[in-house]
Amino acid sequence: MKKHILIAVFSLALLFSCKSVAQIQEQEPDGPVIPLHELRSYKANRLEIPQGAYLKDIHGDLDKFVGVWTGVYEGKNYEFTIVSSRSGNSRVIMDRLLIRFKVSDNSGVELVSTYNVAVGSPYIIKGRYLSTDRKDYTLSYTGYNLKCGQSGWVTIKEAPTDSTKIKLALSVSGGTWPSCEQDEEVDQVLPINQGIILTKQ
Repeated sequence: MKKHILIAVFSLALLFSCKSVAQIQEQEPDGPVIPLHELRSYKANRLEIPQGAYLKDIHGDLDKFVGVWTGVYEGKNYEFTIVSSRSGNSRVIMDRLLIRFKVSDNSGVELVSTYNVAVGSPYIIKGRYLSTDRKDYTLSYTGYNLKCGQSGWVTIKEAPTDSTKIKLALSVSGGTWPSCEQDEEVDQVLPINQGIILTKQ
């Protein structure tokens, strides 16, 4: 009986989450339209975003990242699915990218995946900033082992000479929490340092 109640509660939560996302995507902003790449300037200069503003990807800079991308890093196979979304609240609406991913070993055994998590899950990598020169895009990342150091900022950038390739790298931030049961940070799931070159499928 408890199992059925939990399933019903989860289904309702998912339904309302999807409904609110759909309403935001259909909602027409009632405030000013601000080019998405200007958000970093607003933050750097401590300027307040006007009520009801729409941070819009007016140049279509995010479009080049949308799709399914694959690559290999340290002997593991990576697949990233990047989609565009419009999200926000009554104060600010923003165009952004969302990323789900899976990692498998050379035998095809799946090691980590976020393909089956709910729409509002913290494990979906969420877009935050388009650089002012409109070349790099930064997203926030929370791993399954957040307490032991799996968190940070993911940056994606189009390869300068090949539009079918992008570079993705994680910059780790956050560190270990007191509640982490290990003595040191866990290994990162996403590519760090020089990152990974991904090819569009």
